[in-house]
Amino acid sequence: MLLRTMFRLIILILLLNPVILTAQEPDNDYLYTPFDRSLIPEGEQLTYQAFILGKLIPMGTAHLSIDKVVHDNEDAYRFRGTAEGGYLIFTVKMLMDSIVNYATLRPIRFIHDQSGFEQRKRILTFDWDSMLIRYSKFDFSDDVLIQRAETPIEPQTRDILSTLYFARSVKPEVGYTVTMKLIEKRDIWKVKIVVVEKGTVKVKDRDVAALKIKLIPDIKQDTQNEVFQGLFGLKGEIILWVSEDRRIPLLIEGDYPLAFFDLKIRVILMEWAPEEIISPVANTPQ
Repeated sequence: MLLRTMFRLIILILLLNPVILTAQEPDNDYLYTPFDRSLIPEGEQLTYQAFILGKLIPMGTAHLSIDKVVHDNEDAYRFRGTAEGGYLIFTVKMLMDSIVNYATLRPIRFIHDQSGFEQRKRILTFDWDSMLIRYSKFDFSDDVLIQRAETPIEPQTRDILSTLYFARSVKPEVGYTVTMKLIEKRDIWKVKIVVVEKGTVKVKDRDVAALKIKLIPDIKQDTQNEVFQGLFGLKGEIILWVSEDRRIPLLIEGDYPLAFFDLKIRVILMEWAPEEIISPVANTPQ
């Protein structure tokens, strides 16, 4: 559970209230292309380490990457995330794989595959002809993929992993606010992202100009605890610091509730490539 929480902290930048819509024809609301592609450079590699008790006990690692591939005879972005960690026999490996059309920037397919102590696999397929998102889950007992639900596509909805990258559209201005949407299984969720502060974050050997981001879920009061803890496994405020120039996550902190106390989790960027994507502030020694 802790590893799953850690990985979601890195690749989840949101949560939200389910929205049910009827299918409709695409229009300008469904255009995904107004986006600065320099914020999602091909070949980008990010490696994170998660800790508990400050930086005393490591609990897992995660790796994120961006590549350009060919999918169904068309160019596509491939966003890929892997995580591994646990304790003694309770080890978990996770893979998240997101395919996005290179020309239109529309999501195409998302895979979540987990092995180890907990085994599960699910797929989201974005069918733009029928304007539906199909959720399927793998039944390991019968070795078959079973479709569980169909959800009408809502404008600007993405899968959980690609949302992380396209959330980089947040402007580096204190007070700037944007609402984004993601689908998890059969439900579409929304979150308001607010830039609340500017500062610096220490990343390895350099101080990096950074933005502090506040996440405000659009959820009903009577379901807040259930949704918040069910999707994130966390309670209280999530603190997210991203680099000011490219909005790359640098540091994430949150509280994980155990039986009688809360466990503080810190997720820290440890390695990256290419080197220039994390720039030090002026006059920082190298």
